[in-house]
Amino acid sequence: MASCPIELERNGPTVGMSFTGEQAEKLFQRYLNKKVNWFESGECGLNNLLFFVECENDQDKYVLKICGRSWKKIKTESEVAAMNIVHKYTQIPLPKLVAYSSDNNNEFGVEWIIMTRCFGKSLRSSSKTNDIWPNLSIDQQKSIINQLVEYISQFIVIKHKNIDFIQIIDKRISIV
Repeated sequence: MASCPIELERNGPTVGMSFTGEQAEKLFQRYLNKKVNWFESGECGLNNLLFFVECENDQDKYVLKICGRSWKKIKTESEVAAMNIVHKYTQIPLPKLVAYSSDNNNEFGVEWIIMTRCFGKSLRSSSKTNDIWPNLSIDQQKSIINQLVEYISQFIVIKHKNIDFIQIIDKRISIV
């Protein structure tokens, strides 16, 4: 588990949760009509279980996010809506949403999101043992900061489009 307070480690939203390769195979077959040929657990966050998945005859690689017990429909749908808005209104690199379920009354008993996998290196890790940021030159750090400023400026444009409310109706996103 990521570095977190001991209370969350004992009682957090993912404690006692699991998701198997067999379950992933069923999920990908049922919702994407794809056959899984590689399934690996990623570093779990505080709120979700993450898995990396590759499928036969498919160049895309995927992340399967199993949402923690504490998060209900609104959290999953908010994340899906946010991803769609960022894709629609910005050029910010972001995984592509492939499929999701915001209803845990399914055969897996969990809410889940499948998205494409973006490759890169984390600047910081929860264990701090693989941190890249401290080893970058000042010029490299400035370049990354400038890139982040550009991304933030794109969010300002979204705000000025007067988006007041976002909701998902029948798997379609409505921006009001």
